[in-house]
Amino acid sequence: ELPEGVRIVPSSCQKLQHFAADNLCLRFQVHTENNAEFSPTVLESMRAQKRYTFYCQSCKEVIISQWEFIRVLPLPSGGWNDVVGEWCCHPDPFAGRKLLPRENDCLLGDTFLLVESGSFCDSVIWEPRTDLKKDKSLPTDVIGSISKGKENTTIFCKHCKSILGEAASQETAKLYITELIILPAFEEISKIELDHRSQFVESFVARRLAELSDAKSIFRFSLEGLEGTVFALLWLLNSDTLLVGCFRNLTCDSISNVAGENTLNSSQQTSYEARSAVKVLYQPCVQNENGNVINIWENDIGVHSLTLPTQTCSEVLQILSSSTLSLPSSLRSMNSFQVAFLRL
Repeated sequence: ELPEGVRIVPSSCQKLQHFAADNLCLRFQVHTENNAEFSPTVLESMRAQKRYTFYCQSCKEVIISQWEFIRVLPLPSGGWNDVVGEWCCHPDPFAGRKLLPRENDCLLGDTFLLVESGSFCDSVIWEPRTDLKKDKSLPTDVIGSISKGKENTTIFCKHCKSILGEAASQETAKLYITELIILPAFEEISKIELDHRSQFVESFVARRLAELSDAKSIFRFSLEGLEGTVFALLWLLNSDTLLVGCFRNLTCDSISNVAGENTLNSSQQTSYEARSAVKVLYQPCVQNENGNVINIWENDIGVHSLTLPTQTCSEVLQILSSSTLSLPSSLRSMNSFQVAFLRL
């Protein structure tokens, strides 16, 4: 039974097809009367001269409390300084300089924001990056001298030790949106933000892909960790998909039983609903796979990099894989790419 407000378009029904792995497959188009637009990410919705509270997404500890930013400004696209020479007929005025926030500024990137370290509560820890600690060529006193606010420093939540971001300069923090819950002051945290980490990450990535493709006509992305490792190549096909299925609540965040391959325990709650989603093609790039394709995409100016903490990149890969496995096997791949749907 289809969810309320969703109906089949009769003219779209095709012949029943047989696939060895899936038995029978019937394709048709569905229509919904609820064409509500997805809510923007915080990177699109933050405004100047409004108070915001930042929480650690993992443990909900307050990181920045009721802070009012005088200016909230977008940063240019990543790699902007590489093409400054094409804009200017005189020496590059930005050579060797970074775009950093002033006092009470918030600068917005593609997956992160920059704020001054003075805005933090006493709930974060600044530590040298793990790879520096493991570098035996550096004396202990040198590693220990990398103190708060300096580059090559990772920012952790003091309460749960989750990575929140990294230092961008001596007094500037680079915080990743997937590791934070940012709300207007006094607004309560929603149920999904409170209990479902994977839904939170999935929704952010889906909405961000849709926002960037709409604003910049970008459709190909590389998902990278903080150290520059490419985890996946993403190709956004469309952002107006209506995904109808059985979604697990409470115990699991992935789509289930779309192809009849997954089962639910009787103790698990299910809901049959329609959700807006984006359809993406992707190639995992772990274990040194797809090296040639990675090199081609890295040298293509039409490919946009999205940087997230390493653990979050792994979560995104798991979400993509779960979505792929929920599809009939005949619909799981397209050429050399795998197919996945990310719910908005």
